[in-house]
Amino acid sequence: MYAPEIPQEQLAYELCHIWFDRVFVPGIRYLDGIRGDWNEAEAAAFKDAFTAEEWKYLERFHRFLELRMDMMPAARKAERKIPSNNLWESILRDAKYLLELLEPDVKKRNRIAASLNTGLLGF
Repeated sequence: MYAPEIPQEQLAYELCHIWFDRVFVPGIRYLDGIRGDWNEAEAAAFKDAFTAEEWKYLERFHRFLELRMDMMPAARKAERKIPSNNLWESILRDAKYLLELLEPDVKKRNRIAASLNTGLLGF
């Protein structure tokens, strides 16, 4: 759904890239990011958007994703691709779990999860 013209393995990598460079604590460089300058105000505003409990969930997901990306072979990183394998499936599972924790509205959460299932590698 996000970018159907991009091959799925490349899209998976780009979504992880977006997480590190644009979503979680904006300004931290990771994955050859384009936003290497730490912006304390942006980071504080991002953190303030979540409860302390939600922040713990986000941090746990971030550490999990970082570990998975670090485990990826250098050749795959150089290709900017994440293969459709157990590594990607585990990232998707944890992302869905995070969604459940952050979105208490089951109907809304199910619509988002359905979009993930049909529009992101078909899982």
